[in-house]
Order: sequence, then C-alpha cells, then structure tokens
Amino acid sequence: MIIGTYFDGDIDDKLKMLQHGSYYDLIREWITMAGGRRLRYRTSPEWAEVTQMWEHFREEGKFDHRKIQMSHDLIAARFRIVAQEMALLEDAKVEAWYAFFKAEAAAWLKHDGFLRCFMIALSAKVPTTGYDAEDAMFEMMLNKYRELDYELPKNMFPVKPVIESGECMKPVKIVEIGGEGGRITLFGWKTDLGDWRFFRETDERALMGMLPEDDLVGLEFESSSDVVKGWDEALQILSRYPWQNLYPLYVHPEFGDLVWKEIEHLDEECFSRSSWENVCGKPQISS
Repeated sequence: MIIGTYFDGDIDDKLKMLQHGSYYDLIREWITMAGGRRLRYRTSPEWAEVTQMWEHFREEGKFDHRKIQMSHDLIAARFRIVAQEMALLEDAKVEAWYAFFKAEAAAWLKHDGFLRCFMIALSAKVPTTGYDAEDAMFEMMLNKYRELDYELPKNMFPVKPVIESGECMKPVKIVEIGGEGGRITLFGWKTDLGDWRFFRETDERALMGMLPEDDLVGLEFESSSDVVKGWDEALQILSRYPWQNLYPLYVHPEFGDLVWKEIEHLDEECFSRSSWENVCGKPQISS
C-alpha cells in the first residue's frame, strides 16, 4: 500500500497505518475471491484464454502485489472518507475497514469487465498486457469514485492511449447515456483477432434520493451485463433500455457512425436528437 493523501482532509494517519498493516492479508483474500468468481466462466469460450492464464498463475503459487495495489489503495481511500463522514470511533475502525474492503472487493468482482482485468493483471506473462489491465481497473474505479469528490495524487499514475492496436484487451468506454435516474455505459475491448467484446454497466444510484426508504429494500442500483460478442449483440444489451431517447453523454469516435445509424431514422422530434448529432460527430445542417 502506498501511503499518501488522496483527498482534502485525508489526515487520519493512524487509519492509514492500520490499512497498511492489513494490506497483504486483504490482497490475498481478494485473489481468493476472484478465483471463486471466475469459476462461472471456466467453460465459456470467451474466457478461455484468460482462464488458462489464471490457472497457470495459481499453479505457480506466487503473485506480484503491485499489480492490484492501485485498486486496493482506491478502496482504502474511499473507506477513509466513509470513516470521516460517519465519525467512526477508533475502536470500531478495524472491524469496519475489514468489512468495507471485503464488501467493496466482492462488488467489483461481480463486474465482468473488472474481473477480467483483475485476472489479466495478475496472470499475464506479457508485461504490457498486464499494465493495460492494471490501467483499465484503475480507470473503471476512478470513474465511480471520482463522483465522491476526492483528489488522487497528481501524476501518480501513467495515462495510456484509450484504444491501442489489436492486442488490446482492456475495456474502454464506447457509449454513455444519462437519464433522470442514473446512467448506462457500454464498454468494449478488441481481442487479438480484431473482434470486439462488449458489456453494459448501469448506475442508478440517483434513484436512491428519489424513492421512499421502504421502496429501496432489495433493490440493486448498480449492475453489469454478461460479455457479448460483436456490435449487434452490443445493441441488444443496450436495447433493454430506451437508450436512444435518453441524453447522450459520450460516444467513442470510432463508433460514431454505428451509433448514428441507430439514431438517424428516428423522428425529428425525438428527445436530444441534436445532442446525439454532436456526440456522434455529425455536423448539423442549418436550414
């Protein structure tokens, strides 16, 4: 664990040292959790290469903790914010930290894209492949934790190009759409063979402030779809929501034409048509 200052007011040095002391135990437990989670994909052709890499990694019986250190440190920083907000007593912090880390780590492993990157980061024999997976994990976590208004140490982590040549296996943001209750994001990555894989992530935590407390029981406000192959299947997992009539936040430039094909035939009065033109890179023609 790198002990540093991650947000304004991050001054609980005693808690940082507690987290530092538990670092290796929790990292080992996270790896064990990932091994259990990946069993659901062991017969999936889409996961064959990653699963094989992971099995070889586990047979070796050793790991480089630095591959997932950044991810651990983000969770640790998030807990320090929670501890401040809840004004946790010193005696309660140890148990609360362990419980928080395990819950957060398990939640991230339910995200197929994150699980894939986690496995690749630890098991890849090609360093650049592992580095890309590390960066992808960090970007996914930062995408969520950035909303919590804490600042990461500047220049601490390298920034790499979003999409590289065919060997890239790290998920990148393809389409992001916003609505009153949250957002929908389509992620994707290109395989060694040049094919694309996609998964959908939904974040509807904004609804938590709109619904009565009794209605929140049993609801899940964040979810991730299974991984699908090709653009047609990507549209299918998007189409479980009325995404064309929601507000577009981002479309990756390489997918602007494909997304626009799904929009241009809609009625001129469709919601946010001009915004879709902008994010898809389509010039508006004035009359």
